[in-house]
Amino acid sequence: AAAWSSPASGLMFTGLALQRAGRILGEEFSRPVYDTVSRGFRIAILGIPPAVTGIGVLLAIGWLIALLRDFLKYAGFTVWTRPNGLMFLRGLLHRREYVRKSAVRAAVFQQTLPLYLMRRGVLSLYPAGKGKRGASPLLLPRLCRDPFPKSTVRPSLRSLPSYLTLPGILLLLALVLIWLVDSRLLASLLLPLLIPAGWLAAFRTASWHRAGIAVRRGRIFLHGFHRMRLYTAAIPIGEIRQIRLIQNPFQQCSGTCTVRLYAGTAAQQFFEVKQIDMKQARAILSSCEREH
Repeated sequence: AAAWSSPASGLMFTGLALQRAGRILGEEFSRPVYDTVSRGFRIAILGIPPAVTGIGVLLAIGWLIALLRDFLKYAGFTVWTRPNGLMFLRGLLHRREYVRKSAVRAAVFQQTLPLYLMRRGVLSLYPAGKGKRGASPLLLPRLCRDPFPKSTVRPSLRSLPSYLTLPGILLLLALVLIWLVDSRLLASLLLPLLIPAGWLAAFRTASWHRAGIAVRRGRIFLHGFHRMRLYTAAIPIGEIRQIRLIQNPFQQCSGTCTVRLYAGTAAQQFFEVKQIDMKQARAILSSCEREH
């Protein structure tokens, strides 16, 4: 039973079947397949399940394809300033694009967790567009420091547990699964589940540390996160369509809210900051109304 539960058992069974097929179809069929199976045996001997190896190979191929796509899209990127706008040149086919300064509705500085630790990120410009999706953002493929001011209103330390709720649940589920599994092999296979939970916990902690709002010189700056990216959105107050203060039952008890801002970039696009004190959020709203 232990032999059939090992990662090599499937390869052993496949080898016997291929040996019979090789006798029927000839050596030209069996030789390349035997080479593939032997590589699978070597991987299994190292203690790496073939399925995990296959997933790793697929992820590596996907990463290389994404790298090639971005290279073809942004190779030779150059930007020139013009009296009334910006001229972009990008891609191997030398695609040119001109954006008027008056058409830019928002500037967004984005970071992943590694870039946040390096204090670097990428800047995108959101021009005005029609329709629900609006115009595509213009990414400036160059790492830079955050050009926007720090937050003047930010979540309190008491709101940190709400940021860590989801990674805490995932971490607890992973530990319970590892504890319930009897087989050491299966338990070792479940250990990698702790990595995404820990990564998410680190990302949410960085999100809380960076979250906040600032209003300066006719612009509002929102430091928030979306999925696994941190961002700072700089939006002229005149381009704001709507600001909503949203509260769930837990936020009503704690006196906090989620500040959600709809800008003139697209009909369904919004930027938000979670766990802001309700009184401070209303003060920000009043400040925007006065400057508008």
